Amino acid sequence: MSQSEKSDKPRTGYATSNGRVANLALKIGNVMLAERHRKHWTWDIAKRVGTTPGTAHSVFRNFERNGWVKCQYEDTNADSPHRQPRVLYSLTADGVVAIRDALIPFQHAPVST
Repeated sequence: MSQSEKSDKPRTGYATSNGRVANLALKIGNVMLAERHRKHWTWDIAKRVGTTPGTAHSVFRNFERNGWVKCQYEDTNADSPHRQPRVLYSLTADGVVAIRDALIPFQHAPVST
């Protein structure tokens, strides 16, 4: 397949065992894409998409394995200096493309009046 051709196959990292796109990964990807210049941390994303931090962490790890996010550790936790620093995730260029491609089937054409 040439680079200009588009595959209908879901991208790796989004497909579940039955080959369908994981809704939670799409929700997290959508938030990150909408705020792509911001760094995200697990607890905040989990709260925003309605899941547990552990589940959101698993999605971030899959994204990281695919090269879609990079992670860095805060020097100190901004909310509490006595807590362990948070891991902050930001999209890579590959992540922007992968998430945008995965969300294409869910975009709607504008309705003309």
